[in-house]
Amino acid sequence: MASLPVPSVQAMVAAIGIDHVPPRYLRPTDADEPVASDGGEAEIPVVDFWRLQLGDGDELARLHIACQDWGFFQLVNHNVPEDVVEGMKASIKGFFELPAETKKQVVQEPGQLEGYGQLFVVSEDQKLDWADILYVKTQPLQDRNLRFWPDQPAGFRMALDRYCAAVKITADGLLAAMATNLGVESEVIAERWVGGVQSAMVAAIGIDHVPPRYLRPTDADEPVASDGGEAEIPVVDFWRLQLGDGDELARLHIACQDWGFFQLVNHNVPEDVVEGMKASIKGFFELPAETKKQVVQEPGQLEGYGQLFVVSEDQKLDWADILYVKTQPLQDRNLRFWPDQPAGFRMALDRYCAAVKITADGLLAAMATNLGVEPEVIAERCVGGVQSVRVQYYPPCGQADKVVGISPHSDADLVTILLQANEVDGLQIRRGGAWLPVRPLEGALIVNVGDILQVFTNGRYKSVEHRVVVDGKKERLSMATFHSPSKNAIVGPLSEMVEHEDDAAYTSMNHDELLKLFFAKKLEGKNFLNPIKKLKNSG
Repeated sequence: MASLPVPSVQAMVAAIGIDHVPPRYLRPTDADEPVASDGGEAEIPVVDFWRLQLGDGDELARLHIACQDWGFFQLVNHNVPEDVVEGMKASIKGFFELPAETKKQVVQEPGQLEGYGQLFVVSEDQKLDWADILYVKTQPLQDRNLRFWPDQPAGFRMALDRYCAAVKITADGLLAAMATNLGVESEVIAERWVGGVQSAMVAAIGIDHVPPRYLRPTDADEPVASDGGEAEIPVVDFWRLQLGDGDELARLHIACQDWGFFQLVNHNVPEDVVEGMKASIKGFFELPAETKKQVVQEPGQLEGYGQLFVVSEDQKLDWADILYVKTQPLQDRNLRFWPDQPAGFRMALDRYCAAVKITADGLLAAMATNLGVEPEVIAERCVGGVQSVRVQYYPPCGQADKVVGISPHSDADLVTILLQANEVDGLQIRRGGAWLPVRPLEGALIVNVGDILQVFTNGRYKSVEHRVVVDGKKERLSMATFHSPSKNAIVGPLSEMVEHEDDAAYTSMNHDELLKLFFAKKLEGKNFLNPIKKLKNSG
């Protein structure tokens, strides 16, 4: 499949004006068909996506008639966030406002459909459309050819990725509703692995025998808060934040300032996206060990299936298996480490990460408002920002009180959003000299302030140390999504947060250099901050 190259209509109009039309664009006069008089457009069906999602019978009937009699309808309450839509609009406008020479960087190549040009041009004498087109493939991930994804205007690729992921969720919802109308099963139930090997070592030696390297010193135990303390953990309503609700903004501010941690409800990540991610996580860790090894970490690499922060042969190890991959920016994705089993894992990860990125951006904008900082100040440092995920499997352990799932640490990012993928708890945060268990609310995501946000705010918002303990009988599954500035950003206090230079609690350092130092050490406490923490500051 290919389309013949043709001149840019936009460039042609710029050169000869809008009144002169080359013959190849003029259609035969006998091809004219009548256009309905004004008012006919009022008949075009309008469908409410939100009501469809609720299973409203009248709305399903309205959709059915639209598909059957029209094949066309307008969709309101479509669940694509307004900032995603407006960001895409601005990027489209910005692309077509670029100089012709710049747009040619993504021009179609001979024999290709993708790129900037026109489609369906199959002969030198056919009539042409009065349009320029940019055509790219966005799914499946492995078919993306970033050679044709414009990197100008700034942020185009991110805007396109976010919009397409959000629209895909809407399209899936529409297709499910159409299937319901047609009396067809909306999805085929995937075969589940039953009794699959969860962890090669546990499968081989059982849950009661723990190798010495996983046993932590008994003097390392710290008190765990008694039951009831978890009720104090702040809960923030994302929907009310988006509406600019003053009480909710104040609740967020207190959570970031006093806790560095909160549960997020009404977070705008669609339920089917969350459930799809949970099922994919479960399916991956149920695969045979040999299958999981297809994405195992390579020497000198962080990404892949294995463990992180193992820097010596004698350090204590965490009782967990981890899958770590980078998801943003797009050009940093290494699909070599993205599992293609279970079926749909890559799509589930892509959809979830895109939706969570929208939520993270909204949280950072609300935090900026609370701090009296223009949202653009933080956003500018996050252009081309880094998003990565750590998918975690904690096998049951017969000596659960003597091992740790993940060592106590804070996160080296702006904000972390955690998805608990099954019903087994284990996350604890350090507060008041004790460990406070976290029991996620149904449907909530868990958010914690990262070290970089602590630095940006000069300590007004503080990252929180946390750890994971394991269960004696049940496995635990979770996924942390980390959101950070771009790799070349400078990590240091924002000027708006420091009245005088001497007030800065931290020096400044390149983000990428800081990360190299961080990953070269054992995961322990808040050590990410050590290279830039001023001596007078206690951290």
